[in-house]
Amino acid sequence: MKRNFSLMLLLPVLALLVSAGTLLHAAEAVPPQAFTWRAATLDEVLKEAKEANKPVMLCVYATWCPYCKRQEAEIWNAPEAATTFKNLIPIRVDFDKPEGQAVKKQFNILSLPSILFLKSTGEEVDRIAGYDDKQKFLKEAALLMKGVDPLPGMQKKLAASPKDTPLLLQVGTRLLHRGNLAEAKTLFEKIQQVDPKNTKGQTAETYFILGRYYSRVVDDAASALPYWKQLVEKFPQSDNALGGFSWALNAFNKLNQFDEGFTWGSQIVNAQQGKTSGNFAYILASQCAKKDVHLEESLTLLEKAKTSDIGADEVTALETTLKDLIQKKTNVTENKGNKG
Repeated sequence: MKRNFSLMLLLPVLALLVSAGTLLHAAEAVPPQAFTWRAATLDEVLKEAKEANKPVMLCVYATWCPYCKRQEAEIWNAPEAATTFKNLIPIRVDFDKPEGQAVKKQFNILSLPSILFLKSTGEEVDRIAGYDDKQKFLKEAALLMKGVDPLPGMQKKLAASPKDTPLLLQVGTRLLHRGNLAEAKTLFEKIQQVDPKNTKGQTAETYFILGRYYSRVVDDAASALPYWKQLVEKFPQSDNALGGFSWALNAFNKLNQFDEGFTWGSQIVNAQQGKTSGNFAYILASQCAKKDVHLEESLTLLEKAKTSDIGADEVTALETTLKDLIQKKTNVTENKGNKG
């Protein structure tokens, strides 16, 4: 019986190759380590960071925030997340929980989500406020993970271009994040002077940011209200106006001045035309329905919302709600009359 010595010599090599391929396939089959948030309080994490000389990534989010959900899907649930952020201690807090409210005041949280990059000492390097795009976020995060604070470079550029409104806004916002309210206001006022007509969009943004700071961070409705009113009255067509209108009505409500707020809001609605008027009308009618006040006036104003950006189903639903509330009040009045 003849033996094929060439084949016999190749068999060990083939066996090694098959074995290596099997191991490689097995390695590929192992799922990457999932990214997980540290189950601890911020104080506990900061203590650990100081002892380990390790930076911290603090995420402030809310369950109702659509941008937070999008970030969750595109960043934190991505297969590479654990590797990308492996050198940080990651922790997140719910904005609406007590710890989230404490963090809001400690770090001046204006936007959600806010991702803060902290040194091991607990000092903030900088943050990424809001969420637009995965690649943009990862590019900004890469620098912040290295401890690179962009603010000094921005301030240097601003010294050379003191009327650059986008740069003024970026620097001013960062100063506000870090608690420098007076300096931030100075820069925001400069934007308002340079571009009083909001041709570039930054002027309206300054009113929105300061209104949100007083409303959200320090819970001072009296200080917030003038900013919201100025935003809406000066720039009703801006991207910030509708949000500002809603915040203004909330501020009136907190100050127990909702009747004044309704009068002001009605004037804003009637001063505008088309979709802008309709958008404001829908917001005002919604607020009145929640408070069960000014129902008939709201029903009249809601007619303007039929030419707004609000969906027809939403307008119809609100109209039905207002009519039901009006009918209930009518029934109560009639019942009292009958008993009398």
